[in-house]
Amino acid sequence: MISHDSWKRILFLWSYPQIINGHDVFNSILFDHIHENKERRESVIRAYLADQYSSDNEVKFKQIDLQNRLFDLFTDVPIRLKKWNSKDKRLRSALHQLDNHFRNTLRTEHITPEDDETWVGAASFLLHPLVQDRIGRILLEGGPGQGKSTIAQYVSQVHRARLLNRDGDIALLPSSLREAPIRLPFKVDLRHIAAWVEQRNPYEGIIDPRHSSIYGETRLRHFLLHMLLSHSHVFDLNSSDLLAIFRSSAVLFVFDGFDEIATAPARREVIECINKGLTRLNENCPSIQVIVTSRPPYSLNLLGSARMHSHTLN
Repeated sequence: MISHDSWKRILFLWSYPQIINGHDVFNSILFDHIHENKERRESVIRAYLADQYSSDNEVKFKQIDLQNRLFDLFTDVPIRLKKWNSKDKRLRSALHQLDNHFRNTLRTEHITPEDDETWVGAASFLLHPLVQDRIGRILLEGGPGQGKSTIAQYVSQVHRARLLNRDGDIALLPSSLREAPIRLPFKVDLRHIAAWVEQRNPYEGIIDPRHSSIYGETRLRHFLLHMLLSHSHVFDLNSSDLLAIFRSSAVLFVFDGFDEIATAPARREVIECINKGLTRLNENCPSIQVIVTSRPPYSLNLLGSARMHSHTLN
């Protein structure tokens, strides 16, 4: 078990990455407290991050059969605060500081092209140190084509690029993002969790049945383990390994596409799976941030302490 002082040290180093580089995050933080099976666990995480990095490295436009590199193409879009838990004093204090930082534009009701000097960018907001530290759960909503999934993709990719030391892509980032706290990102397609809670394998054909002893378990932790195995193609990992990794990590969970879950009962089961899973993981992880994306009609009563809305400028 990691001591309270060790957790404070872990969070300090994740929060001030200018002290170290991505390689040192792996060697000095993420696996510093993991002595047994260290190399095996590190190889799985590196392979997982590299696979997702490759998958998310391009933005695909299905309508016009066009794709381009994410960091070359990405343009931040406006975001505003729609609803938040006013009873949460820590959140209230954070939003007050953020209002001051962003010149009171976070609560702007209507955003137009004329506001281009003042609006708050979604990626800049989500990666801001105060947001990462103080706002544990964020619901990012927006209509079709307003960039929810691309924002989720970009935020996850910023963390991966820095952990993997992809210097060419890091050089394309604004300086504020190059110096923001780092998190170990897990970007999840919520349709896959919906399949999981219904005891269907969302990664059919990827994992050999001999390596799928966790199949049939509906807990979030078992799903995450299954996802890691599927993306890394390194099958020598178990639930204890995963918990050991979480104990030394500041983690980001991006749950993308809540509105794409087909039925209301399935959506309720997914919420229950995530909420119970996060409650358990909170006991073993020094810091967890959660971002959920959804279209507005489907996101009522969805987990989240702050509800944000993304916009496009017409």
